[in-house]
Amino acid sequence: MTRLTKTKRHKIFNLHKHPLVVPVVTFLLLFVVSLIAFVNFNATTLGPADSRVVNVYADGKSQTLPTRAGTVKDLLERLDIKLSDGDVVEPGLDTKIIDDNFSVNVYRARPVTVIDGDKQVTINTATQSARSVAGEVGVTLYPEDDVKVEIPDNLIDEGSATEQLVISRSVPVKLVMYGQSYDVRTHAKTVGELIEEKGLNVADVTVLPPAETAVTANMVVFVTYKDKNIVTTEEAIPNAEETVNDPELAIGTTKVSREGSPGKKVVIYEVDKADPAKKTALQEVIAIQPISKITAKGTKVAAVTVTGSKADWMRAAGIDPSQYQYADYIIGRESGWNPGAVSPNRCIGLGQKCNAQSLINACPNWQSDPVCQLGHFSGYANGRYGSWQQAYQFWQVNHWW
Repeated sequence: MTRLTKTKRHKIFNLHKHPLVVPVVTFLLLFVVSLIAFVNFNATTLGPADSRVVNVYADGKSQTLPTRAGTVKDLLERLDIKLSDGDVVEPGLDTKIIDDNFSVNVYRARPVTVIDGDKQVTINTATQSARSVAGEVGVTLYPEDDVKVEIPDNLIDEGSATEQLVISRSVPVKLVMYGQSYDVRTHAKTVGELIEEKGLNVADVTVLPPAETAVTANMVVFVTYKDKNIVTTEEAIPNAEETVNDPELAIGTTKVSREGSPGKKVVIYEVDKADPAKKTALQEVIAIQPISKITAKGTKVAAVTVTGSKADWMRAAGIDPSQYQYADYIIGRESGWNPGAVSPNRCIGLGQKCNAQSLINACPNWQSDPVCQLGHFSGYANGRYGSWQQAYQFWQVNHWW
């Protein structure tokens, strides 16, 4: 080891007496302390390679700072920003911070009272949009509805709610403009205000009801050209008539079971002022529904007892004995000689008359009067075919007559 000379030892031992020693040492110590504090304070670092500049908005304050935090959650923990139930962080806590100018927003949950007419609901929410808050409590808003955010004058009287969302509802109106119908919603107080709200001058159009009429929910407002009138008329609606089968009513008889009555309707017309005959219906409103008249038609076949033989009946009906066998064949196949026979197709009597009313008119007691029926069917056989024999020949081929 080289021994220091007396002169060198003297210089080293007297170095502390140099006038710059204290300032230099103090500067170095302060630099080291500042570096350590800067690295640990607010999660920042001076290293440009692994830091990101972030913008943080929370609790009404914004700050921009560099950080080494890897995720949003890590950043908030380093900044000692604590979250409560209901708070919302955008972007989510697990989002990685990989770019500069990264923005983080913390929205604090707060009690909000939604006031919709007589209905009030309070909710704890971090949602910022007033309409979205209304949706959270199940309130459906129309685009025309107004929502105003208010701060209660006395928070103690209002409970814990820090905000009030007061909803002013628009009114639904059917607007018929120049024959076209539109469903609109409005805050207008009068019909005139509604018309002007739609960009029209009340003085340039014809309006029904009058412009000074107060707007009410679901009212109908008509607008047409100045040279037209809007006229309301009341008109009758004819009632329909229906016929229904009644199994408790004897066949061939009818009974009115309901008289029925006409209805009434209100018709709105657009009428040309110069030529009142030119009119166009704009709308019809049924004021009274018509009531149909119902007539019951009897389908009940009464049980009757008829005496005498078929030969006796044919003789009494004036049928030529030479025609008995042919009449017997046809009547036997059609009804089995049952005067009250009724087929599924509502054909009736011995010869199964499908135009039942004609037989009923000819023989009112047809079910118990086979002689009258045979006289009626003889007229049919002779009139259409010439005789019972010729009717029989037709029946043989067609199996009907």
